[in-house]
Amino acid sequence: GIREGAGHRADVRVSMEFKPSEERNYCILADTGRALHLCHQVGRENVGITYDMGHALVAKEAPAATTALALEAERLFYMHFNDNGREWDWDMIPGSVNVWDLVETLYYLDRADWEGWLCYDVLTRSGDDVVGVQAATIEVMQAAEALMDKIGRQTLADMIAEGAPHRSVPALWRALL
Repeated sequence: GIREGAGHRADVRVSMEFKPSEERNYCILADTGRALHLCHQVGRENVGITYDMGHALVAKEAPAATTALALEAERLFYMHFNDNGREWDWDMIPGSVNVWDLVETLYYLDRADWEGWLCYDVLTRSGDDVVGVQAATIEVMQAAEALMDKIGRQTLADMIAEGAPHRSVPALWRALL
């Protein structure tokens, strides 16, 4: 299977995307942990994961934490940004619901100097302005980066290291003003 295919062309990356379920079934590769375990079991450097933030949210993961695990394992090949309410993969504009998950995930990608591919896996609904949704997605991602700049990456690192939500949460909210 995967090991044989990946061994056929070691110069070509095989990127597996996890997802907890589809409309009528559950998936074997349901979350980041299982995807990373499979990568480890396959044992090929060219086998990694496509990380879909919406799938991680539905799997009840903390996207920043599991992105950091994939980065540490050197298996993060591709990143899909989108959002949902953690109950179904609605492919909403990133940051529509989970603003801080988006900012924190971008922080860990930035901290790791990750240079992989990222995209926006956003679905428009019937009647939605496709161009407008794409423009809004890009604007939100740029705003999330600007928010990190405003807060300061070292300040974010200090907040995480300190682990004191009674100080960090109000500071994050003040940054939005």
